[in-house]
Amino acid sequence: GGLPELLARCPARLLLAWGEHDSTADPPGLAEALGRGAPGRRALILPEVGHWVQYEAAAAIDRLLLDFLDD
Repeated sequence: GGLPELLARCPARLLLAWGEHDSTADPPGLAEALGRGAPGRRALILPEVGHWVQYEAAAAIDRLLLDFLDD
């Protein structure tokens, strides 16, 4: 409901992450729709993970965030 339009106005770099098995969303569709449109935007899907990517794949998210923030 309006997220693509809001992100289009956001000048900040963004890291968007979903779990492959997120039952509350359509990870491939969201990654495609929200991950494009800005050079500083990165969208990815973590395999074998559900809705709570930060909890279910804490080490992977930590590494992604550190790499993203270090870049």
